[in-house]
Amino acid sequence: MSSRNTKFVARLAVLLTVVAIVIAGCAPATTPTAVPTAKPEPVAPTSVPPTAVPTAVVKKTIKLAFPSPMTSKISYTIDMMCKACQMAVEDINAAGGVLGMDLEVACMDDAGDPKQAVVLAHAICADPDIVAIYGHVHSGCTIPAEPIYNECRMPVLTHSSSPDVTSIAVSLGFDNIYQPLPDDEIKGRVPADYMFNELGVKSAAVIHNKTIFGEVNADRFRKRAEEIGLRITSFQGIDQNDVDFSAVLTKIKAENPEGIYLGCYPPESALIRKQMVDMGMTQVFFGTELLGKEYGEAAGEAVAGTYSCHSYPPFDYTPEIAAWAAKFEERWGTKPELPSMPAYQHIYALADAITRAGSTDQEAIIKALGETNYQGLFWPVKFDSRHRLESPTVFIWRWTGPGTLECLTSVQGVNRQY
Repeated sequence: MSSRNTKFVARLAVLLTVVAIVIAGCAPATTPTAVPTAKPEPVAPTSVPPTAVPTAVVKKTIKLAFPSPMTSKISYTIDMMCKACQMAVEDINAAGGVLGMDLEVACMDDAGDPKQAVVLAHAICADPDIVAIYGHVHSGCTIPAEPIYNECRMPVLTHSSSPDVTSIAVSLGFDNIYQPLPDDEIKGRVPADYMFNELGVKSAAVIHNKTIFGEVNADRFRKRAEEIGLRITSFQGIDQNDVDFSAVLTKIKAENPEGIYLGCYPPESALIRKQMVDMGMTQVFFGTELLGKEYGEAAGEAVAGTYSCHSYPPFDYTPEIAAWAAKFEERWGTKPELPSMPAYQHIYALADAITRAGSTDQEAIIKALGETNYQGLFWPVKFDSRHRLESPTVFIWRWTGPGTLECLTSVQGVNRQY
């Protein structure tokens, strides 16, 4: 029995004793011979008089949290991810729940800001009902929150993709944080190989948005380019809140590279793409995770020709995924975004860990997470010794026009260099 339940039962026993004394005091007086000389048998702490038994038993719930940038430039994608989390909970509960209890998930806003993420992490740890989390989404939010989650022993499946998320955690001895998605070590290296080997690009300029996500992707692209002989003409950082990138693009145009690689988020990537097309630049344009509505609508007609490396397969990749996407659209009245897939799957992965743990004890859940071998709807989830996805697969996509995407290939079993 948890300490919280023990305290409740103790308070209930005291309350019942007080009520008994009050009732006795109000009852008609009796002669001394009617008072028993022996002590009455004590009431067991867990027993409840029949009159105190509720007429309806309320099913307990297991609460998860999804900390994410709900108020940010990618709020639409995050909303689709939250809907996917809710849908997973509905499906799990319809099948009987977890450990005989219903599951629930709270979507919580970190605004994509590291400081706010730290504040939110403290709030999550202070909530005794939350037993595990799926999040944060941005690596720059996950990393500063890691010590807090380790201190309160919160099991974490993160959506963040920086290799620093796990390398820092492991180096500090944090055993509670696992990364079930391909990391940016892979998503930076694969585009360099594809540009060089498949598209024939021999030189490229690199732009990043100075975030952990952007810099890591750009750095891994540059390192792989140097290994295979793809010449880097420049490596520049931009402010993601800027709206005019003409100075950066003018410099790159003078360098005349055959390709441009972006380690940026969708909003600034869309502006760079539009301004590049307006300037008559025809270089191969390659970014990371530029498949969502935020990028497609903001880039408009200029979206055509954009290549992107992504963690997720197309919705027609398997019949099971196609059926899931149709179910999502029926449930929410809109098509899912690609990141909706891992959001759905990883709620299931947390439920699987809790089930194998056999309780909501967080130490037991953390241990179960490390032993995960979950054959999910979209890809298998199993971790290596550094808490990373053991067998990652990434996908190369191309925009052929507004609202039109094609998946060109998948790359499996990437050899990590760290």
